Amino acid sequence: MSTLGFHIKRGADNGGDVEYMSYEQMESDFSQSLLHPGDLKTAVEMKLNDLLDPIRKIFEAPELVKLVKDAYPSPAKVSKSAPVDDVVAPHRLDIRVGKIVEVNRHPEAENLYVEKIDLGTNFSLLFIDIY
Repeated sequence: MSTLGFHIKRGADNGGDVEYMSYEQMESDFSQSLLHPGDLKTAVEMKLNDLLDPIRKIFEAPELVKLVKDAYPSPAKVSKSAPVDDVVAPHRLDIRVGKIVEVNRHPEAENLYVEKIDLGTNFSLLFIDIY
């Protein structure tokens, strides 16, 4: 398996494994139904987990567990019967995949950029990033 492209594992009956060297080729195959959404979703999930695993390991250190607990204390007593989930876990993240469609310099700051990101839904998001 190469580390240069985006590798998607598929069964032989679905065309076998495929590796994309460009986003455009993957998008083209997906739009032509040559790449099944389930295969793409599984590959993206695996890649995201590969990227997040080192970060998860770092946050398992006792001093960081304490730091997170101190930084994000449990809400004031909501209910004695309702357990409070104070564990930082990936399922609590709202991660979305989008395509950056526009990047402009911020009109009032030298090191800021305003990005317009298409999420594939009926709306886009605007972000301000520091570079």
